Formats: sequence, C-alpha cells, structure tokens
Amino acid sequence: MLNHIHKWKPIHFLQNSRTFAPLSSLIFSKPSAFAAKRNDEPTVGPDSRTNVSEIVTGLRILGLRGINGDHYYKHIMSTLNQIQVDLIIEKLRIENPESVFSFFNLLRNEYGFRHSRVSIFAVAHVLAANRRFQELRLVVKQMVDEEGSGSATSLCELLLNRFRDWDWSGVVWDILAFSYSRSEMVYDALCVLAKMKDLNLKVSTSTYNSLLHNLRHTEIMWNVYDEIKDSGTPQSEYTTSILIDGLCEQAGLQDAVSFLMDAQRKETGPSVVSFNTIMSRFSKLGFVDIAKSFFCMIFKYGLLPDSYSYNILIHGLCVAGSLEEALEFTKDMERHGLHPDTVTYNILCKGFRLLGLMSGARQVIQKMLVKGLNPDHVTYTILICGHCHSGNTEEALKLREEMLSRGFQLSIILYSVLLSSLCKSGRVEESIEIAL
Repeated sequence: MLNHIHKWKPIHFLQNSRTFAPLSSLIFSKPSAFAAKRNDEPTVGPDSRTNVSEIVTGLRILGLRGINGDHYYKHIMSTLNQIQVDLIIEKLRIENPESVFSFFNLLRNEYGFRHSRVSIFAVAHVLAANRRFQELRLVVKQMVDEEGSGSATSLCELLLNRFRDWDWSGVVWDILAFSYSRSEMVYDALCVLAKMKDLNLKVSTSTYNSLLHNLRHTEIMWNVYDEIKDSGTPQSEYTTSILIDGLCEQAGLQDAVSFLMDAQRKETGPSVVSFNTIMSRFSKLGFVDIAKSFFCMIFKYGLLPDSYSYNILIHGLCVAGSLEEALEFTKDMERHGLHPDTVTYNILCKGFRLLGLMSGARQVIQKMLVKGLNPDHVTYTILICGHCHSGNTEEALKLREEMLSRGFQLSIILYSVLLSSLCKSGRVEESIEIAL
C-alpha cells in the first residue's frame, strides 16, 4: 500500500547507499588519536605508581569522604595526571567498582580534573553494569559535547581496540550513538551505528527514534527505518509518530494518513501520539474540522485522547474564532478525567485576546488560579499584549510589575509592544524611563 510513498529503494544502511558512500569510506580510515603515544604524555614512574597504590588503598580503608578530608591524600589527588587516574580507575573497577563513579566525579567536580577518554569509557562500562543508565547517558553526553563533531571515528576505534571484550560494551556503544544523535551530530551517530552493525551489536529503539527525529525532514529517514525493520528492533509508538511527522513535511498529509491507517493493521496499531501528530498538522493548516474527525477516530480505535489531543483542538478552534466550542471541549476534557493545564488556559486566554475580549481572558485566568495553577511567562505575554492592543496601557503596566516581581524577564518584543502603547497614549517620558 505504501509503495507510492516509499519510492526510494531499500538499501543497506551506510554501505550500499550513494548518499552515504563518502561516509562509509571515511569510517575508521583515519589514524587513531591513541595509535601512538604523544611526546608530551606523562609517564608513570615509581613515585607515580606509589601515588596510585596509596589512593587505591586509602579509598579501600578510609572511603571517599575519608581521603577527601585528609590533607595528605588531597595533596596527592591534586597532583595526579591522566595516566595515573586511568590506572586508579582500572584498579577500582576490579577491586571496588562501587567507588569508581564517585571518585571520577570527585576529581572532575572538586579538582577540575579533565578525564581521559579511557577513564570515561571505563566508568561508562561500570555504570552500564550497575544499570545506572541516567548517569551513563550524562557521562557519555558530556564527553560527546566536549569532543565535538567529527570525533566519532576515533572514539569508535578506542572502544573497539581497548574495550571490545568488556561486559556491557554493547550498551556503551548504543549510548554513544544516542548521545551523538541527541547532540544533533548526525554524521557521527551514523558512523557509530555503521560500526555497531559490523560488530552485530544491538541498537536500542530510543537510539533509532532519536536518529529518525533528526532525519525526519529528509529521505534518509527511510533508510534508517528499513534498518529498524531488518534488524527486528521493536518499534515504539513514537517511531510511527516520527515517520508520520516526516511524511507531513516531505510528501504531504495524504501519505501521512495512509501510513497511519497502515499502522492500524499492524499488531501494535495506531497510538494517540500518532493521531496527535496528524491532528496537529491539520489544525495548523486551518482544517480544524478534519482534525476533529481524527479526534473521534481515537475513540473508534479504543484509545483515549490525552491532554495534548484536547489542547490541539482547543487551539485550532480558538484560532478559528470558535471560542464557545473550544470551551465545550475544555469541559469534555474534564469529563474524561483530564485536567486542563497551564497550556490549556493560555490557549483559551489567547483565543479571547484574538477577539479583543480581554474580560473573557481575565475570567480564564481567574479560573486558572482557582485550579491552583500559576500564570507563566506566556500567560503574562498574552495579557500584556492584549491590554496594549485594546488601549488599556495602565493594566498592561501593572501586569509588567507583577511579572517582574515573580522573576520573569520581559522579551524584546514585549518591551516593544509596551513602549509603542505608551507612546501612542502620549506617555513618551514614561516609555523612555522603561527603555532605560
């Protein structure tokens, strides 16, 4: 059914594609940064080995707090070089793995120590083995951001040569690809995935989804999707949603709808997230009635809309000037056990402002306060702009003071609106005061 959508041929990821030919030819062809020892690299002599041994022993006997509170050990730690730290972390990984990450953080946070790639990967493997995935992502993401674009080749070579047989190595590879993708270094993420495929390492759904999201506006998205299917990696509801969003951008809504209906025939079926993506697109184009029809289809497939589903429709109706219907959907939202949030009330407030009904906007804010929700920066921006456009500059200035008292900063656009309103009302000196 989707042949008319997927016109490009399925290709083997990064190998047979002309798109990736330059990429695949570059992968692992550059000499490693670790292939030869640098001339200025510190050496580990007898004294240095003694320092390493003393730190490890001190950690075993006194613990991390103990050695950090001891002047002797603090002096030693302040003089450690990268090779010494690599040795300490390697010994701790074997003898006392629970202390590895704490020691790593102590040096980095309190001594400003810049860890080597070797130490970072060693710590990453320890975190993976202990299923501390949040800290693992943080450590690898920081390394990726520091190394920057184009660093994947040498990092992959280091992982391959030094950590190949380590337990949990596959997880570290996957997190490395995920981190590059999250940092929008797509070229590097693709380099890592290509090498993972050579090594028969499993790529996680979250890593594939992140890469799909970055490529959703390009035809390369389908190459990645082919790889997901070929590898048998489970697809999440976000996988389909990302593809539908990409189709909306690339091929138009008709193909996106066809893809959504095709998903319905699969075991997983369509998700609320996928419906929301379609609804949002139609709503932004002004086809709010079509968006409503998809909203009804959510119930037809035995699903329940979420707050985002309602907010999409409420926003579309407000923009179309159908405030009464938008308010009715807000009540329906509550009937289905969903509570309007700050986003919902901001949408309604903006709807009243667009029609010049600032009294209605105030009522919305009052209801918002009764529900225990506080106005945010968007709320104040809507209200101040609305009062300025209606000529009620005094009320706009009061809101400005309230906004500042709550720690919010006015944007340049909001300042411009205020200054323009003051000037129009002949309060030029006051506008100059605010500008200064």
